[in-house]
Amino acid sequence: MSHRPQLALTLGDERLATVEALAQGLLQEGKACRLITVFTWEPLEGFSAAGFKTTKAGETVLLRLSVANDADIFKKLSATKRNCIRQAERKGVQIKDTYDSQEIDELLDAFDEIHHKHRLPLRSRADLEALLKLDRNRKLFIAKAEDRVIAGTIIRFARRGLAEYSENVSLERMRHYHPNEVLLWHAIR
Repeated sequence: MSHRPQLALTLGDERLATVEALAQGLLQEGKACRLITVFTWEPLEGFSAAGFKTTKAGETVLLRLSVANDADIFKKLSATKRNCIRQAERKGVQIKDTYDSQEIDELLDAFDEIHHKHRLPLRSRADLEALLKLDRNRKLFIAKAEDRVIAGTIIRFARRGLAEYSENVSLERMRHYHPNEVLLWHAIR
């Protein structure tokens, strides 16, 4: 299983020294790795100087949820997203934040489909269960329709702090239920 540790840096004089030390540490400890990927929300000096190639990736969106109620947040979603959420609710998609063994098996079907499509290593049941045991900073939401799991979203978070839309999988043939949109909406709420 690949590792995805996270690090938060404060602004200040020691930030560059911290980034340089991190880059050197990654190079030293990662000698046996074919690829080391570092994602940041903003450019960090120090990685380029250490020989890392930098590329601008997709945008990161931050939502401040503590200042608004659900209705205000819902109004600010695009009309398309709001319609997808309403359709999912009309079609009877159920969102759960608890799960049983059968639902984990069904969720693994969605992981397998997405990982095959994107040529990623398959996720084992043991890896998924180990990830979900980290429940002090992770939460799984599953979407069900037609009496089976059709999608799942894992949110990684710091209590009373930042939450990250970490992973999402859904069965291609079930996307007409709009599970991804309604999962994200439930995670936000």
